[in-house]
Amino acid sequence: MWMEGLAAVVAIAGGVWLTGCNEATGGEDSASPASTSSGDDDDDDAAGDDDDDADTEGADDGNTSNPGTGAPLPEFLCEDRTECTLHSDCCSCVALHVDEEIPTCDDTTCMRDTCEVWGIERLICSHTCHIELVECDASMVTCADPPPECEDGFVPSIDERCWSAHCVPEDLCRPV
Repeated sequence: MWMEGLAAVVAIAGGVWLTGCNEATGGEDSASPASTSSGDDDDDDAAGDDDDDADTEGADDGNTSNPGTGAPLPEFLCEDRTECTLHSDCCSCVALHVDEEIPTCDDTTCMRDTCEVWGIERLICSHTCHIELVECDASMVTCADPPPECEDGFVPSIDERCWSAHCVPEDLCRPV
C-alpha cells in the first residue's frame, strides 16, 4: 500500500517509477514501476485507474503549477492513450492530445508522411501524449544486413533483432 504523499515520479532506464514511503516496509522508501499505456491493445488500463499523478494534483481546481515543484503543468494531460493521437504529415510526426491543435505544414509534396518514413506507429500516455520510443541499440542486432545510412541526428532503428531500414531522430530511441 502506498501511503499518502507520493514522493516523486522518477524516470529510470526508459520507464517511469513511482517512489514513496511504503507502509509495508515500516515507512522506508520504496520504488515500483508506474502504469503507462502503450500501443498494445492487450493492456488497456490493466493496472486500473488509480490516479497516482502527483504532477497533476490540483489540475481540476484551476491550479496551473505542480504543487511539489512549482513547475507549470502541461496544458493537455491524458489518463490513457485513447486521449492521444499520432499526427503525421510532410513536416512532423508528433503525439498529440485529441484536444490539441494540429500543427500546420505548408509542405504537401512528400510521397510519405514523416511517421511512415521513421517507421513510427505507436504512442503512449504518460501524463501527456508521447511517441513510443523505438529500439536503436546496435548490440541487439543479430542479422548480417548492414545498417541504413542516416543523416546527422538520426540513427537506424531495429525491428526483430535486425535493422528496420528506418532512420529515427536520436531522441526517439530507448535508452541503452
